[in-house]
Formats: sequence, C-alpha cells, structure tokens
Amino acid sequence: MDITSIQSVSSLQKDLMTQNNKVVSSDFSNMLEKAMEKQDTDELKKGCKEIETYMLSYVFKKMKECMLTDEGITEKGDYEKMFEDNMIDVLCENMVEAGGVGLADSMYKQMLSTYQVQNNLTNTQNSQLDEIDKKI
Repeated sequence: MDITSIQSVSSLQKDLMTQNNKVVSSDFSNMLEKAMEKQDTDELKKGCKEIETYMLSYVFKKMKECMLTDEGITEKGDYEKMFEDNMIDVLCENMVEAGGVGLADSMYKQMLSTYQVQNNLTNTQNSQLDEIDKKI
C-alpha cells in the first residue's frame, strides 16, 4: 500500500494554510496603508473588524481542537472538517457585526488616534518646512 500520496496531501494542506495566513496578513497591511493614504475611517473600521473576525475564528478553531470528542467508529472526513471551519468563520463574522468582544473598536480608536497624531506631526513638519523655504 503506497501512502506517499497521503503524505503529500497533508504537506500540501499545511503549505496552503501557511500561504493563506501570509495572504491574510499582507491584505490587512495593504488595507491599513490604503486607509491611511486616503484617510478613510470606514476602511480602517472594516479592517479592524476583519482582524477581530480572524482572531475570534482562530480562537474558536483552537478551542474545538482541544475538545474531547467521542467520534465513534469512523472519524470525520475532510469535507466535514472544512464545513465546521467555514461555519466557525461565518459565526465569527456575525458575532463581530453584532458587536463582537470589543477588539475591533479598541483597535479602531487606537489606530485613529495614532493616525491623527501622525497627520498632525506631518502637517507641523510641512508648515515648518514652508516657513524655512519662505525665509530662504
């Protein structure tokens, strides 16, 4: 019985999960940069909600892994596990839209104040440079 194909599928699944995590983090970084450039607070709020959804989903999936279950004679198939993971994702999205645990709001307020401070510093520096240019 050749099990090399089973091992390659497992390896492929791990690689896909790693790649997905990298894509999610780069997407969030890009979203924050665009929100900062456009000074779009709605985009920033959306990004914070996505991070809270991702964090809650990760926590619930890890909690599910730690649960002791009596699976019986046969264990769950890949499709059933995938369905459960997708169900957790959707439940977490709904939870965040209903108010979540407050992480998105805290992140949003912190980032908004940070961006405002950065913008004020940039504006102050630009005005100082303009004054220096006028003197020269």
